[in-house]
Amino acid sequence: MNQRLSRFIAIILLFAFAIFIALPSTSRLRIPGLIDRDVSTRLGLDLVGGVQALLEADLPADTEIPPTSMETARTIIESRSNGLLGVGEVTVQIAGDRRIVVELPGATDPEAALNVLGETGQLEFVDMGQVTGQDAIALEGTTILTDYPVIPQDTSAPIFHTVMTGESFWRSEFREHSRRVRGWFPTRR
Repeated sequence: MNQRLSRFIAIILLFAFAIFIALPSTSRLRIPGLIDRDVSTRLGLDLVGGVQALLEADLPADTEIPPTSMETARTIIESRSNGLLGVGEVTVQIAGDRRIVVELPGATDPEAALNVLGETGQLEFVDMGQVTGQDAIALEGTTILTDYPVIPQDTSAPIFHTVMTGESFWRSEFREHSRRVRGWFPTRR
């Protein structure tokens, strides 16, 4: 009898815990010292609306695209959309061998979303002046403002200027089988 009672109590406690999690007004699961996490329902593209984009590789139709290249592109697009758009539950999937489907639930501006997704990454080279390795480690995590007309005002902080950005170049290609030279050939806008 005692064993049946303890099983019954365990079932009742498990049922109460399930009800506690399933209640719509509960957005956080908090058990002090054990669990503290968000359990709110995240609505998808079909319920909350948003943007769905189909991105296709811009290559000739007879060019074979390695699956690793598509997976790399998917990872880059996913990190861009998660970090820059501020929408939750982004879905990025490879569709076939040339396309990537991106779903952004809750995105309100389709043009801004597509601009972020299609934006080319920019690499900047910053002249750090006389900064040594130890000083650079100390600067880690701080924002360095570049390309600014700055007038120092009683500060001892160094001012860094951008030496080169890729902003003036809009396309570059790699020629591996060229007769004379191999390398990247940027094209100006």
